[in-house]
Amino acid sequence: MTKFIGPEYLIGNAFIYLTDGRCVELKIINKYRLALQKYWNLNNRDALIWGEIKDAIYDYCDYFSFIPSGKNTGTIILNSDISIDDLKHRFVWYLPTGINKDFEIVAKSLS
Repeated sequence: MTKFIGPEYLIGNAFIYLTDGRCVELKIINKYRLALQKYWNLNNRDALIWGEIKDAIYDYCDYFSFIPSGKNTGTIILNSDISIDDLKHRFVWYLPTGINKDFEIVAKSLS
């Protein structure tokens, strides 16, 4: 059965595993999304990131903000009151076992 993963998990895990800062460019998120989907396909994981990045930013505005810099470009900002532990609690612990580790594995391959 396919596991549908919201893009908010992609964003949260990008802050955990891809950056030491409090911002990440949208193009990095899109690259992470493609690499993760490719990894799942190659490893027979029945998972799919489903949804729009901008909708996830809006829906999770208590975690993230967005600064546009052009058409389909911009930077996602981690809100100042959110810690990495907050992100792990919300965007790692609720993922199915195995898939939660995939986010870290793929991020390391992109670094």
